Amino acid sequence: MVKFIEEEITLKLQRWGIDEVGISCILQMDVDGNNDEPHSENSNPSLKFMIVTDRVNAYMNQSDWLELFGPYTKCHKANHGFFQIIKTTYVSGVTMSFVMIEGNDKKDVYTFCEIEDLEKSVKILVCKN
Repeated sequence: MVKFIEEEITLKLQRWGIDEVGISCILQMDVDGNNDEPHSENSNPSLKFMIVTDRVNAYMNQSDWLELFGPYTKCHKANHGFFQIIKTTYVSGVTMSFVMIEGNDKKDVYTFCEIEDLEKSVKILVCKN
């Protein structure tokens, strides 16, 4: 059941990223960790994504897009300079972390997507060129 929820949420994020004009790249992080670790009844599954966009501030300030993945109980936002993070805990029990990176130039997409070759735990969900 947990894997189904995680896969459903990931597909929703992928569809959203494809349709959104300001998104140039979405990477799913820790893919190997999500697949290999069994979830106990007491642990909540977590998903981590990197989103490259030219609209970081809009996504950080107008976070109604987070409701596309279900109702949530907690939302934490932090600015770390080069990137910003939104960590959201959903009613379904899934926690999602979004690392938001400013990417104004199309070459930024390739810079971030190249890490897929280096990291087996990373999966490209969206890559617009």
